[in-house]
Amino acid sequence: MRRRQQRGVVLIMLLAVIAMSAAWFTVRQLDALPSDYTAAKRARNAAALARAKAALIGYVATRAASAGETDPGRFPCPEGLGSIGGVNEGNAAGNCSLPYIGRFPWETIGTDKLLDAAGEPLWYVVAPGWAYTPSSGSGTLVINSNCASDNAMTCNSGLLTVDGVKDTVALVIAPGQAMNELASAGCTARNQARSPSTLNPLDYLECYSTATSTFVTQGPNTSFNDQVVKITASEVLPYIEAAVADRFQKQFAPLMKAAYSGTPWSAASGFPFAVTVSDPTANPANKLQGASGTTGGLLPGSYAYVGAGSATCSPTPCILPAPTACTVSASDPRCDPTFVSWRKTANAGCTSNCTTITQTGGASLDSSSSCTVSGTPSVLTCTLNTYATLLQILAGTNWVTFDLDVVAANAGMTWKYLNAPPMAPAITGIDTSYANSPVGYSIASATLNSDGSARIRVNARVTMTGGSILGVLGALTCNILGINLCYAVTVSVPMALLTDQPMLDPSNATYSWFYRNRWPEVAYYSVATTLAPGGSGTCTTGTCLQLNGSADAGKHRAILVLGGQKLTTLDGLGNPYTQLRPATAAKDLLDDINANGSSTFEVRSATLGPNRKFNDRFAVIDKNP
Repeated sequence: MRRRQQRGVVLIMLLAVIAMSAAWFTVRQLDALPSDYTAAKRARNAAALARAKAALIGYVATRAASAGETDPGRFPCPEGLGSIGGVNEGNAAGNCSLPYIGRFPWETIGTDKLLDAAGEPLWYVVAPGWAYTPSSGSGTLVINSNCASDNAMTCNSGLLTVDGVKDTVALVIAPGQAMNELASAGCTARNQARSPSTLNPLDYLECYSTATSTFVTQGPNTSFNDQVVKITASEVLPYIEAAVADRFQKQFAPLMKAAYSGTPWSAASGFPFAVTVSDPTANPANKLQGASGTTGGLLPGSYAYVGAGSATCSPTPCILPAPTACTVSASDPRCDPTFVSWRKTANAGCTSNCTTITQTGGASLDSSSSCTVSGTPSVLTCTLNTYATLLQILAGTNWVTFDLDVVAANAGMTWKYLNAPPMAPAITGIDTSYANSPVGYSIASATLNSDGSARIRVNARVTMTGGSILGVLGALTCNILGINLCYAVTVSVPMALLTDQPMLDPSNATYSWFYRNRWPEVAYYSVATTLAPGGSGTCTTGTCLQLNGSADAGKHRAILVLGGQKLTTLDGLGNPYTQLRPATAAKDLLDDINANGSSTFEVRSATLGPNRKFNDRFAVIDKNP
């Protein structure tokens, strides 16, 4: 009996131990459940946020590379409120108003409808100036490499301040469950009540201020349960820069390559001088006017007209309508209708590389013929003093053909193109039936000179009966038997004979984005010396630009380098250097060996890490085959 009692006690004790062990294990599991569950939720949220971030950056990069994008780098707006619950759910709004907060536009971006662990759609915040607003709309943003930090001189866009650091372009947020948000530092008390019909951000997101564009990624458990991933300007700008460099090479390089090349230009190829590097946001560099002899510097961009370059007429030959001169203003220093202007003849006061007039046939042209310049843009007005013998008049030779070698100062300091027949502007006073009627003239040749001017040979004809009668021309008798033999004929040549490349025109919807977004402030332009004004128009290995690391090294005629965000890098001598923006020297734009701004460049650095110490990107304007 005693043994049975003892065995029974032992069994009860064993069962008690087992029960206690089971209870202890259960309690431990229950204690561990909240933290494991929280970790699982955070992992799920992190996966959704990572997908959204990658897709958003990919969308922005793809859009930036698209030829029709007028604001490369812009972010989409949040989902339109009117789209929620309908067939357009997930589509970004065309414009977004402050605050730039709403649900993630998954349909526009190209993802699934991403949900957080609480089953809530992701939310999205975009910084002011990185998306369209009703007051701005397409074509009004300013986004370039200097926008990595707030820079009032370059960007009109503010950045979001996240956890006290102002560097963020966009946030993607998993809002979690609705909570009774308690007041704490930076957090306003709110008992969140969610309704798809109103969709107030305050019922989903905590601890932020739209007034100051400030947000946080963490906060007290009683006030904050959002899970946040941010996209900084430094993260997204390399993708935008790559897209812009590619678009520049595809869209702008062909225009630049053709600017001063081919008939009637005498050189095989030609490119303008560069702008001397100095602060591109201040005078004189902000005018983007090239300097004689400068083959490396800022990209030229001075212009004189708006609407030029798109003017057409049909059928040809035809006279182009006169372009409209741009309006000079402090806000647009590139506009300068006086920069490229005609030079008059020597006997009218010109001192070097002057306009000349040469008779080529018909009656006679007196050496007293001269040209003067007036107006804005300039007009070249030439008085041709002509005379004939009585026999010539009786035989019907009452005309003079001539070459007018007009010289345009500074034509090789920006990007111009020649309006040559069969579509060309009107030259008044000439015989319009002579060539390319009704234009009346032809262009025999065109040359860029070493001082940056351009000499254009216009071949035309005047009829002597179309001029005013001269009583005396030197010692010549101008009237015999009542027949007039001497005439002064006035011919006027508009500056629109040389007009702006369409890429300079701020009204051009296709090309204006590059200069409007102020990419030239972070771009370095270099041309081989023999391809600059006055050069031979060709280059070979040794005289071409040397671009190390390129498959076409030694063949480049002209290039553009996008300097990217400012870095602490190496200057051209191998010394550590912290770049300045706005740039005041080549080393403020270019890294390592490129910082010398010479004719030798490298597409990548063997010693400096990409995007951290070296971020130069190259676009080829022209190269040898």
